[in-house]
Amino acid sequence: MRVHRGTRKRPIDLHAQEQPYLIPLPAAAYEVAEVVYRTVDHEGYVSHGQNRYSVPWDKTHPGQVLPVKITEEEIIVYNLHLTELTRHARFPQTVTHQKSEKREHRPPRDVESRRKLLSEQFQQLGEPAVAFLEGLLRTQRCPWEQARKVLACLRNYRREDLLAALQRATRFGAFSLNSVERILAVQARPKTCSEHLADEQKDHLRELLDDDPTPPRTTAEYQQFLFDECQESKEPDDEQAPPTDPQPPE
Repeated sequence: MRVHRGTRKRPIDLHAQEQPYLIPLPAAAYEVAEVVYRTVDHEGYVSHGQNRYSVPWDKTHPGQVLPVKITEEEIIVYNLHLTELTRHARFPQTVTHQKSEKREHRPPRDVESRRKLLSEQFQQLGEPAVAFLEGLLRTQRCPWEQARKVLACLRNYRREDLLAALQRATRFGAFSLNSVERILAVQARPKTCSEHLADEQKDHLRELLDDDPTPPRTTAEYQQFLFDECQESKEPDDEQAPPTDPQPPE
């Protein structure tokens, strides 16, 4: 309301002059929530602030890295397609070592469904993983629990390193989680967070490309294109006059 010393005018009067040129505020509030990446542990949880939040058992797997948005009131988990998987009420910052679990996130009591999902996940890894799982089922008393923890090794090690460890364990008949962990500790290097995200992105791209694969062309087709282009460049221009016969030598 007072006269400004620099402009010699009242700010409220200048605001009235500028108001027709102002644009409206956005309809939605500006997004300032923190987005982090968290790894699904072998029990089906992601962690934040020393607390754990459950994720759907049938849409995730141990060792998978997922985007997590942290708001003041909620924890929102997404998949690699940025589709929301679940959301939880966020624990206060003073609360630690607690679990937020939704009943629908837990595996069903149907043991066959859980075992079928684990088998499919081992099949996705490749033949060495399938052979190791078969040996694990033959030799161990509680094989499915160990199989789930073997998959969780993807949280710390590259896919190629885990497959090599499973292949070596199968070769020596060491069908156990402890054997795989010992092999990885000796022969593999734990991967960084950036490497883990790169692996997840490769799997994501592989899924997209497998939906509609484009077959490669043969080199003969490209050779034909090159031949046609060369032929066009050699054809004389119809609008040009025909070349005259050269003068005979004297």
